[in-house]
Amino acid sequence: MSYTTNLPYLWPKQTAVVIRGILKRAFPGVKFSVKTNRGAGVSSVDVRWTDGPLARDVDALVNVFVAGTFNGMVDMYEYDRDHIITVDGVRYQPGTRYVFTRREISVDLARFAAGVVASYYRREAPRINDRGTWWDIATFAPPAPLSDWHTLIHRYLANPAEFTMTPPYAEAI
Repeated sequence: MSYTTNLPYLWPKQTAVVIRGILKRAFPGVKFSVKTNRGAGVSSVDVRWTDGPLARDVDALVNVFVAGTFNGMVDMYEYDRDHIITVDGVRYQPGTRYVFTRREISVDLARFAAGVVASYYRREAPRINDRGTWWDIATFAPPAPLSDWHTLIHRYLANPAEFTMTPPYAEAI
């Protein structure tokens, strides 16, 4: 194993600037919040947005800026000293321990997703309450497979293609 120690680090504030640019180019029109956090031995970049792209698509772009992984077996962060990233032609070692992403779901998108899921299972969609910055299910669904609308809505929002196939419980409903 060879360690690359003579390269500069791309620190969290620099990482946030680069991530903002990448996300702006990859997802025009989507507003992202990209903030840094620093603490005792911890550095991170938090990325948040509402609706827009799937979390896995954003993760694929931003996770390259992570400096290593946390090893829970020994309770230690392990830096990947061979991981090099290139930004504007300059090679860096990542200097950010974590990049956290969070996709918020608007009430309108939750209602749309509930409609798709309900149609998929040939059921009536639940009523979704608007609580300002969050939403909840106002009506309770029938027994399985529709007993957990939150999970089904989030499953649809994470993988819409899953709900274009034949329902797994088609014979039961």
